[in-house]
Amino acid sequence: MPNIVCNYGLHFSEIAQTFQERVELPGKQLKDLVHWLEKKHQGFEKELIQPGTGTLMTRNAILIQRGDENTGVVYSLDSELLDGDILTFF
Repeated sequence: MPNIVCNYGLHFSEIAQTFQERVELPGKQLKDLVHWLEKKHQGFEKELIQPGTGTLMTRNAILIQRGDENTGVVYSLDSELLDGDILTFF
């Protein structure tokens, strides 16, 4: 169970009613996090997942910070999340 930090910008902060929260994720992939966020803050899936295809929408972005690696964009719901990751939704 990765322990990650979620930062929310733009309309995601309005959905979550906060700018940041720590999540102990009961899974290891981005799709597990999106499902968890949808249960807690209804509206995340609508903003992130393309209806019909089940892929990430391109109108929003998720950045991932991991250790000493460069910050990068997450492109797949199957992306693995690790303990200590920091995700920014905008």
